[in-house]
Amino acid sequence: MGHTLLDCSGAYDPDTVKLLCCAFDAAWKDIGNSDLEGAAEDRRIRLGLIVLALAHIGRRDEVEIKDAAIKVINHNEMLAERSASRQ
Repeated sequence: MGHTLLDCSGAYDPDTVKLLCCAFDAAWKDIGNSDLEGAAEDRRIRLGLIVLALAHIGRRDEVEIKDAAIKVINHNEMLAERSASRQ
């Protein structure tokens, strides 16, 4: 599956990188693998892209990034499930 998102290129200072890593790890701990073992790597990539997109638009609060990333992942997966059930 290809991943597309806003251009999130750029450099972040070490404190921001640490914050983003912590937000990613906290979000991954909350959403985990569940029943999607085969899709875990894809899910981790999507989560990372979401965290980077949030940083790209200026978010710098770890909890806010974590919570927003979880909401986006859950919303996207719900939409995908609905779409699959309609086919």
